[in-house]
Amino acid sequence: TGAKDDDTARERFVREAQAAAAVAHPNVVSIFQVGELNATRIPYFVMQFIEGSTVEQSYPAGTQAPELVARRIIGEVAAALGAAHARGLVHRDIKPSNVMLDPHTGRAIVLDFGISASVQQHVRVDEKLTAAGVYIGTPRYMSPEQASGEEVTEKSDVYSLGCVAYELLAGRPVFEEKNVLALFAA
Repeated sequence: TGAKDDDTARERFVREAQAAAAVAHPNVVSIFQVGELNATRIPYFVMQFIEGSTVEQSYPAGTQAPELVARRIIGEVAAALGAAHARGLVHRDIKPSNVMLDPHTGRAIVLDFGISASVQQHVRVDEKLTAAGVYIGTPRYMSPEQASGEEVTEKSDVYSLGCVAYELLAGRPVFEEKNVLALFAA
């Protein structure tokens, strides 16, 4: 099963990198090339270098963002997600460390579409490449349906973005539980 698992992982990586590359938006990191090394069949992608810091680095725990800055960041992340959702992609891991801030303009740029999944209606559940019972995402920012292992939709990203907005404005996460199960329950 090792070779089959490798093929499935490779297929998923290439498909999701190509899907992310198709999202052309000023608030989404650009992916310039997706390919596979000839000799080893190791997949790769080449993406835009983003100078700056993440939202997590810019506003660490206990730090509140000014309201106007938080509004801009959330609006720009929402615009990026709107562009991805229009292409049938759900990010599934919106969190402060997946949003970079351009140091010159302050523009928010969403990173890490590497775990996103196609939500197009014609894909059957048994054709999806995410294994059943595997949680993909960051528990603190997961929507209830994502935490319970249900199907994720665009609404899941909106929930996660709401958690990020709360954290930016309050200076603390929505839920501060001691373990993953407690976070899921909260």
